[in-house]
Amino acid sequence: YFSAYDNILEGTIPSQIASWTDLNRLDLSDNEFSGQFPALKVLPELAEIGIDGNSFTGRLEDILEGAYPKLTSAHFGSNSFEGRIPSGIFQSAKLTYLDVSYNLLSGLIPSELGLLTLASGLNLHRNKFEGQLPTELGALTNLSWARFNLNKLDGTIPSELGSLTMLRYLEINDNALVGSIPSELGSLTGLSYLDVCCNRLSGTIPTELSNLYMLSHLYMENNTLTGSIPDSWSVAAFPYLSLFDVTRNNLTGNLDEGFCNESDAISIRSDCLGATDAEVQCSCCDYCCDRSNECDLTGNN
Repeated sequence: YFSAYDNILEGTIPSQIASWTDLNRLDLSDNEFSGQFPALKVLPELAEIGIDGNSFTGRLEDILEGAYPKLTSAHFGSNSFEGRIPSGIFQSAKLTYLDVSYNLLSGLIPSELGLLTLASGLNLHRNKFEGQLPTELGALTNLSWARFNLNKLDGTIPSELGSLTMLRYLEINDNALVGSIPSELGSLTGLSYLDVCCNRLSGTIPTELSNLYMLSHLYMENNTLTGSIPDSWSVAAFPYLSLFDVTRNNLTGNLDEGFCNESDAISIRSDCLGATDAEVQCSCCDYCCDRSNECDLTGNN
């Protein structure tokens, strides 16, 4: 076990660290280390690695080249790593948490992530991943939160995500995803946070989303969604809702007036200025926009 967490240490990491064959846990996170991190080829006892919050560079896949059968958590976020997710990660059947956020990783998101069936958290936020979200993610039935936002992903949202019934938090916003929102997402009845904004999604809002009873935050703005707000969307369907944003779409219809009785607790944002035919009738929205990006905040409390 070696920890130097949360100091102001700087410089590079000596290559001798790779010879600590009995190392179980390595935590160098939140320092000012830089340079390339040594390749950890033979650390069979390694269960936890945390080197996030530094300024490491180089190819991430060069760090974990071997097999790590005891690895349960890997924190690589907030560095300047390039390349891809290390293949050794996919041989770590006990892994529950993977964070590679805030790096410069690129290429496709590996379908082998679907092998990490014990994973409860995946954070791939703010990289340069492209291509489609793998359908194999549907095998991660223990996943409780996932962040794939702020990448360059395209393709459609896999309907297989509807199998992730333990999911509480899902961010896939700020990509270039197309197609419709899968109705299968309505099976995620424990979901409290859903962000699909700022993509190129089209089609109507699935009525099945009214099954998301625990939802507190719903972001769907900046897409090209059409049709009406589902009639089933009501305060009774979303008793814990605190923020709801469907601005800058092509939606029509009426929002349940019951939301207005909860207006002190709920922030409601929609296209309700009436500058185009696409208008959502909302008497208590605190944020009204139109398709020309003009917004009125006069109802904001």
